[in-house]
Amino acid sequence: MNRLFYTLLLVITALGTAVAQYSQRSVLEIRMNDHEPIVVSVDGRYYNKHGRTITIGNLPKGWHDLRVYEYLEYRKGGGRAKLLYTGRIRIEPGTVTACVVDRQTGRMRTRTMDIEDAYLDYDQPDNDDRYKDDNNRRDRNSNILNNTDLNELKARVEDRITDTEKLELMKSVLEKRRYYSVQVRTMMEWLAFESSKLDFAKWSYDRALDKQDYWKLEDVFTFSSSKDEFNQYISSR
Repeated sequence: MNRLFYTLLLVITALGTAVAQYSQRSVLEIRMNDHEPIVVSVDGRYYNKHGRTITIGNLPKGWHDLRVYEYLEYRKGGGRAKLLYTGRIRIEPGTVTACVVDRQTGRMRTRTMDIEDAYLDYDQPDNDDRYKDDNNRRDRNSNILNNTDLNELKARVEDRITDTEKLELMKSVLEKRRYYSVQVRTMMEWLAFESSKLDFAKWSYDRALDKQDYWKLEDVFTFSSSKDEFNQYISSR
């Protein structure tokens, strides 16, 4: 009996530690001051994507080695990278750290925000009175996708085999929900084909809470034609 009790205690402790560690994860956003495409490496790991803004999630707290490269795309495809910045950056738990590299000076300025503050609902009216009624506020936010919903949806999507099946499920679940562009980025990664990612990104635009940041999803796409179609779509909305 005692052995069973201690086993359960160890399992609960391990789960609690895992949850605590996950909650310490943060987001890093990097761009150049002139919005030209970049490539980024963190702690020696080069991310297989380029774009005007690179967003990296699930970074643990602490110091990280950061390198930022200008991405020079060839007309016939592919490209090369030119180092613009190298240095160290400290990531705090549960935050979004936005970095802007100045091309002329090679320096980087940063701004750190709590994740909850970084992804506010910009569709809400600018009226301080909304904070006086907590019940109304909860009702208004009840259809916003949270992390628990996102994880549950991911588990169900992983049971589907084709992108067609995955898209059908995702659209069915999300049709009446609202979410942030960083969550759309996460969900796009569940899809295998670029055409599917583009389909989902366009479909999700009207439900996004932070439309002013939606253009940042461009770097998810590999092909210039997809980037162009995506940008043309959000410009036309």
